[in-house]
Amino acid sequence: VGGATAGAASMNGVPVEPTPFRCEPNPRFGKRPTLEAMTRSAIEVLARQAGHEGFFLMVESASIDKQAHGENPCGQIGETLALSRSVEVAREFAERRRDTLVLVTSDHGHAPQLIPYPSLFQSYAPNATVTMYAPGKIAVLESLAGGTMAVTYGTNANYLEEHTGTQVPAYALGPGADRVRGLMDQRQIFDVMLEAFGWTNEVGRTSE
Repeated sequence: VGGATAGAASMNGVPVEPTPFRCEPNPRFGKRPTLEAMTRSAIEVLARQAGHEGFFLMVESASIDKQAHGENPCGQIGETLALSRSVEVAREFAERRRDTLVLVTSDHGHAPQLIPYPSLFQSYAPNATVTMYAPGKIAVLESLAGGTMAVTYGTNANYLEEHTGTQVPAYALGPGADRVRGLMDQRQIFDVMLEAFGWTNEVGRTSE
């Protein structure tokens, strides 16, 4: 529906104010199967074929990353919702079986940040003609509750936004979930996955 707008000052020194917009369903999605439907189908097939041996399934909502690169907050929100519905399918399966570990995490952080809009520091502006604004680009969304939500993109001015090194969350449900807590190295997630299968990771132990 809309993307981020450059927040830098215009030629006359007045900042460019973004026009608020509301996210709408994407008509181009068409009749493609949803991530939720594909997750459900994959679990059913793997569970039937694997029997008591167990199986591993990775579900990725890769367009969360792609839409962030393209400064499209609505695309990010839509993809995050799709992932959330897929996680719910996995959670329902795990709670029926009681022997299934579900892990939800990310491989890296990204540029977008939620910020107050207008700025908390608007009162510090030296005069009425100056507006406080975030650097880079900003999108202002109209929320379903009737308010606004501002998203900034500040890692690239002319092309795609960058990944960041920020910490990412990790959530777990099922056997071994108690090991997913606090601040973890990403490699430890791999160990948790191996132990869910009853395996151990001997590779790279001496370098830890």
